[in-house]
Amino acid sequence: MQNQRSRGTLLEYELVPPSGAEKRLATISGSGAIVLVSMSEPALSSKPNGETEQRVACPSFSLAQTLAARSNELAIFLLRHSDQPPLVAVDVIAAMMAGVAGVLDDRVLPCDGLLPLLFDHHPITTRTRSMLVVGRSVDKLREVKTMLETWDQNLSGDGTMDQACWRAAIALAQLDRLLPLPSSGDRYSFVRLAQTLNLRSATTAFRLTESDLRKVLSMLADCWRVPTGDERADRVRLPQYARDHGFPWNPPVVQGFSDGQLPRRLYDAARAMELLERDRLGGELSRVIVRVPNRLFKRLHKGDRS
Repeated sequence: MQNQRSRGTLLEYELVPPSGAEKRLATISGSGAIVLVSMSEPALSSKPNGETEQRVACPSFSLAQTLAARSNELAIFLLRHSDQPPLVAVDVIAAMMAGVAGVLDDRVLPCDGLLPLLFDHHPITTRTRSMLVVGRSVDKLREVKTMLETWDQNLSGDGTMDQACWRAAIALAQLDRLLPLPSSGDRYSFVRLAQTLNLRSATTAFRLTESDLRKVLSMLADCWRVPTGDERADRVRLPQYARDHGFPWNPPVVQGFSDGQLPRRLYDAARAMELLERDRLGGELSRVIVRVPNRLFKRLHKGDRS
């Protein structure tokens, strides 16, 4: 973790190991410092005790959440290692929900003008909560906005199933394949696939009525252009299609939300977020401000968590 402070033209920084981060934070709270939490793990979460056991946040994301919860005066940024995959939009939105002020690729650190951006970023106002994102994750945010716009145009129905589609996609992405057990009848029908996905609820923390889930899987397959007819066996690859469309194999863990509750809140935030485009940093690195109405976060943190 790196803590940086600016005194006029003088910049002070300090490297602090994770074990001493909370204690050190208590001594700098209110000083106008920013905190960069280095993140080298491949994903924001894992299941170290097996796929049916509790999912836990990776150490760096867990630390960032803890620090953000301890102090409203410090801006906490996730510094993503460039040798790891970029955080996808679901991850970035989860970090925002957890109180993180920004997500940066580590290769942005040498860029002129970065530090003033970090010190000048104010993540909470009376009306909105915002996050600064610089680097590869910007494209991931744009992709999910485009995907939701496509859903508005292409998903059949009146939009009432959109959240269920989002939740099902997060569940699918956690699986290798969606392979029904052999039996009589059409093995690859959406009814059989719905039954199979519901049977994996211990892994995915997701379950839906069979009739609704059948419709949801059909809608997602249409939207993702999964082959039909003689090639419908390709439906077992729906989990890979979900990952190809930005849903992570290891979904994030946010303190205060269960694995079953969080996808609903991520959907609400994704639907409400604005992407405010800014000039590229160093002439090549994409930069956006992600903005969500504060009223949504008040509901997220104080309201019904069902």
